[in-house]
Amino acid sequence: MRITFEVISADLRTVAVLLEALTTLDLVWLDERPQTPRLYESGVRYEPEDGSELWPVIPIVLARGFGNCDHLAAWRAAELRHDGHTDAIAFPVRVPSAPNVVHCLVSRDRSGRHIEDPSARLGMPPIPPRELARVVEEHRQWLSRSCRSWSLAALSSR
Repeated sequence: MRITFEVISADLRTVAVLLEALTTLDLVWLDERPQTPRLYESGVRYEPEDGSELWPVIPIVLARGFGNCDHLAAWRAAELRHDGHTDAIAFPVRVPSAPNVVHCLVSRDRSGRHIEDPSARLGMPPIPPRELARVVEEHRQWLSRSCRSWSLAALSSR
């Protein structure tokens, strides 16, 4: 089944809402199929999209053998939640060296001390550590609360 959302812009607020939706769908998949391979052991690799913006769930990413940053971050956040890290969150950032690009990272908790970049781990050139630290600090608002508690009013501040 394919469901299409048409949005006016892919601002951080919109991407955050879509990431949370995909994370929740991936968590449902993992809850129902605990035998699903772990992301980092699945053989899936990072690959940028071809200009389209699809948001596939875990079984589609597995079948394709690749995903981009939003697919991989949502899967990893769902995996962490499934493992009991209930505050795990996939969140969007703008990277200073590519300000028109939205990239998705994962935090294990609200502190922002445990940041993962699944895309870099699975083949994307990594964001330099200094730049990553600056980006995370600038986007700390995404880490201060769980996506599940976000409201449109809270998101409108961005």
